[in-house]
Amino acid sequence: MCRLGGVMGCRIAQPRLVRLVDDRTDTYMSACREHITKDIQIVVFICPSVRSDRYSVIKKMCCTQIPVASQVINSRTLSNPQKVRSIIQKIALQMTCKLGGTLWTVRFPFKGWMICGIDVYHVCAAVASLNESISRWYSLAMFQEKELGDFYKFAFTKALEKWKNENGVFPSKIVIIRDGVSDGQFEQCRRYEIEQFETCLRQFDLDTKLLFIVVQKRINTRIFALDREGASNPPPGTVLDHTVTRRYLQDFFLVPQNVRQGTVNPTHYVVLHDTCNLKPGQVQRLCYKLCHLYYNWPGTIRCPRPCQYAHKLAQLVGQYIKKAPSSALADKLFYL
Repeated sequence: MCRLGGVMGCRIAQPRLVRLVDDRTDTYMSACREHITKDIQIVVFICPSVRSDRYSVIKKMCCTQIPVASQVINSRTLSNPQKVRSIIQKIALQMTCKLGGTLWTVRFPFKGWMICGIDVYHVCAAVASLNESISRWYSLAMFQEKELGDFYKFAFTKALEKWKNENGVFPSKIVIIRDGVSDGQFEQCRRYEIEQFETCLRQFDLDTKLLFIVVQKRINTRIFALDREGASNPPPGTVLDHTVTRRYLQDFFLVPQNVRQGTVNPTHYVVLHDTCNLKPGQVQRLCYKLCHLYYNWPGTIRCPRPCQYAHKLAQLVGQYIKKAPSSALADKLFYL
């Protein structure tokens, strides 16, 4: 990894190696307390096998008790000598993301926009962009017992304050992409969730415009392209926004991926609230561009990047950590 760092433009110092006497979870906990200090940027664990209890202990220690970026690797992953170079390179890229690095980006023609992603998976997770290139993120996760709106108000306020600290001004427009909402929850989403965001903007006395989009991945709709050979999968970037869409909603279907086997699954987008007055084509291009920016995968993904980050954060906290992560890691992608 030290040799590959120069090729990738990263300066990677020689790591401090710590060998554990056994594979017990208590050994990992004591090693973390003993060896992780304030000057450590990231901790890498090379484990002999896959065990959820060990992974849970490591993430609890590194995300709540001793906040530091962490990477867990199965030793079998490194056992293939033919692929070890590419594997280590991918691991190094993932570690770079967790330390706040930017691997790639696409061109966004706007300035002063904040992009937010929300997902619920046992916990409520919200992710908000911090810069104009949409490459740095602020993340919050919380176990919520009452109405979801309580969490949204808290998270949205924190994100606005963080944006102001980073950029000196509040964002001019805010795009919120919400995952995990079914058709029957649209009215509840309008009444409770969107109202919470509007209330926050009024509290800050802001004239910021708001765009709220719902993403639905689990749908039965399929789209085909007809050519001389018959029906085939449509190319990536295909948008269908008429005929089969809803009559009373501004919605569209987007095919972001290239699928070699089987039938591609389009993603359904529904615009529930829009004071930005964007054209349908602008919303469609924005959603498609955001599908290119997930750093765990070099290609496109099914849903926009902030939603996928929120899903990963909610999954990590809900399944393994079972506690709210430390605020010291809020501006890093520690959950990738």
